[in-house]
Amino acid sequence: MRAAGRTKGFVFPAAIAFPVRLKWKVPRLVGARFVDSSLRGAFISRWPMKTVFEECVFEDTELDGPYARKVTFGKCRFLRTSLGKKMMAVLVNCIASDCTFDEFDFGDGQALKSRFIDCNFTATRTAGFTFRGCSFENCRWAGSLRRTSFISCGFLNCDFTELRFDDCAIIACRRVSLSLPKNTTELDVIA
Repeated sequence: MRAAGRTKGFVFPAAIAFPVRLKWKVPRLVGARFVDSSLRGAFISRWPMKTVFEECVFEDTELDGPYARKVTFGKCRFLRTSLGKKMMAVLVNCIASDCTFDEFDFGDGQALKSRFIDCNFTATRTAGFTFRGCSFENCRWAGSLRRTSFISCGFLNCDFTELRFDDCAIIACRRVSLSLPKNTTELDVIA
């Protein structure tokens, strides 16, 4: 660990399961790899410290049931990772910038007033997730959304053309530039 409170290059294997309501002691993780890990039920907050994940990889990791408040993810990669698959997840005022969500599974949960900037969601699945008051800038989505709601969100230069909607709603959102799939009309998803 460097003096500035940065941790670099940790690998958290499956043998390490974090306890419920874990409070992070390291405010900034750089280059950490969470491989086949469980962060089930973790409490991740930046108060009183700012919690930042930079260039971290979450691979085959369960992020089920976390409460994350004001956490920043920069240039992180989420590969075959689930959020809220078994336990409800809550993300409040979080920022994901230049992140890749590949085969990411948004399960049950909600993101409140969070920002997604220059993110790529590939083969993403959702089932009952709600985005409320979130902003999406220069984001690309591919995969399937089921029972997903976007309420009072903002979309700027977002591409949803490779996305499949099933019982979804986009309600009271600012859509400056949002490209929907060719087989989907605005009436199918816009309420």
